[in-house]
Amino acid sequence: MSRAADLRAALAVGLAALSLVAMASCSSVKPVASAPVAPAAVASPSPSASPSASPASAAAALAPPSDVAVAFSGLRRGTYPVHVHSRCNGNQAFHIITIESLRVTSIGAGATEVPRGYFGRGLCLIVYANASLSAVLTTRPI
Repeated sequence: MSRAADLRAALAVGLAALSLVAMASCSSVKPVASAPVAPAAVASPSPSASPSASPASAAAALAPPSDVAVAFSGLRRGTYPVHVHSRCNGNQAFHIITIESLRVTSIGAGATEVPRGYFGRGLCLIVYANASLSAVLTTRPI
């Protein structure tokens, strides 16, 4: 077998092992023991080490971001307070948390970052028209 074929075989085995480690780290199911796999051809050492991703960095690259940008458009330029409420109602009785202010540019668009954990729970973003929170500019279910 040629040196190139040996290196390809070693790379294939390494990638298979890395994908198994990544899948195992994402699974809550305990792995089932299996029969050992026959080892592939042993690769001869290469003159220079090639960079490889560690399982931790591979898992971090696949992890979803902790915040999600929520975009708004058709609004007047300015900076507006944004709250998360349990209902799409500006009444402070439904207030859960204040998040990053919405900055709307001259083209009437902007976005605010919302923690991922607030999505899918029937909550709502309330964008207030003023700092006194006396008028709702717009709402967005999340």
